Parts: sequence; structure tokens; C-alpha cells
Amino acid sequence: MTKTFLQLIRRDLVIFRRVLRSRYIDTLTMFTTNIIVFGYIMPLLGVRGNYGIFIMISAVAAFGLFDVVNQATQLIADICGDRRISYNLTLPVSSNLAFASIGVAWGISSGIIAICILPVGLICVWNQFSYESFSFIKFIPMLIASNLFYGAFALTVTSLVRGMDVIAIVWCRIITPLWMFSGYFYAWKSVYNASHPLGILNLFNPFIYVMEGMRAAFLGPVEYIPFWISFLAVIASTLILGSFGIYRLKRRLDCI
Repeated sequence: MTKTFLQLIRRDLVIFRRVLRSRYIDTLTMFTTNIIVFGYIMPLLGVRGNYGIFIMISAVAAFGLFDVVNQATQLIADICGDRRISYNLTLPVSSNLAFASIGVAWGISSGIIAICILPVGLICVWNQFSYESFSFIKFIPMLIASNLFYGAFALTVTSLVRGMDVIAIVWCRIITPLWMFSGYFYAWKSVYNASHPLGILNLFNPFIYVMEGMRAAFLGPVEYIPFWISFLAVIASTLILGSFGIYRLKRRLDCI
């Protein structure tokens, strides 16, 4: 059963390898555009000078979300159409692992892209980055946890969407608000210091822990939520969303 689970992940990654170059170019375009605007143009308008490294880390942490949601859209189209996903359910593996393999493969693929764009980001903001505050021991676990979280989130989105005609609604009503309040543009402590109720409310958004954990790994824990709190919150969110998404998919595809 475990062997089949790993083979399913490997199959999806082989498929991903065929489009890796295109996905990398697309992500790199968005990535460098963000850094140029927020790292070089916005400081000319009064934004703090080190905002470039702040946004660069946010982008490394966040862009996996857009990649896995795009992959989830393809799965939604399949479920609403030919249902090739049903083949996975005929293999000698439990339905839980069959669906989990999809989320894990999505997380691995988005993590690969994040690693690939990171060197470019460091080159763009080399004068703002301090290697003394960077923790490789914290960065790798957070990178893995955050991208697996995105895979679990995408499974949940897939399980809730009933048709391709509501994809735009999901983007506008769910994904965009979560992303805008994810801490991509701001640090949680800044919001909390300005408004305690708003800061506390923001803690219910699991994406805030992805951003804060990644920044704590890169820039140190002083101005951000302590790393291990963020890391554990991301792990817990991954387990909750992954379990919920798999349960919903099993019901939708009559696996229960």
C-alpha cells in the first residue's frame, strides 16, 4: 500500500516535470515583478528601504498557493468531466492515501518552484539580506510544512467546488481574502500593535503562520511570531484541512 502511495506521487511529479520550465518562468515573472515594485519603486515613494527583502520572503512563502490552486483547478475539471481520478481508487491503496498522494505531490511541486526562485530573489535584494539572521534549520522545515499545507488547502478547495463555473467565485470570496490578510504585505505584530482585536482576529487565518514562520527563519524571531508556534500551527492546519478535504472528496466520489 505504501509502495503504491509513493508511486502515485512519483507519477504526478513526472507529469509535473514536463511543465516545470513553463511554471518556473510564470512564477519567476510574478516574483521578480513583486521585488522590483516593492523593493525598488515603493521605497522611492516613502516605503521603508528594506521592504524588498520583506516582500521577497513573502513571495517565496506565498506563491506555492497559486501553483497548487491552479493544479486543483485541473482536478476539479477532471472530477466534473471524465473522472480519470477514479483510476487511482482502483489501485491497491486506500482512498485516503490515494487522495493524500495528490496533495503531497502538489506540495512537493510547489516547493520545488519555491527553491528555484529563491536564489534569484536573494540576488535581487542582496544588499538587504543578512546571513547572520538566516536559519537553514528553520527554513527547510517551514518550506516543507508550508507547501504541504498548500496541498491540503487545495484538496479542501477541490472538495468544495461543485463545478468549473464557480472557480471565479472561490478566487474572489475565499482565496483572495485569505491571501490579502495572510500577512503578505505586513507583519502580524504591526497589526497587533495598531489594533489588538484585529491582530487577534488575524490569527484565525492559517496563512499568517506561513508568512510569519518563513520570515522568522530568514530575518530572526524578534519582529515576528515565534517560529515554532508558526510551524506547529501550519502542521495542525495541514492535518485539519487535509483530513477534511479527503473526507469531502471521498463522499463526492462515493468512496464512503
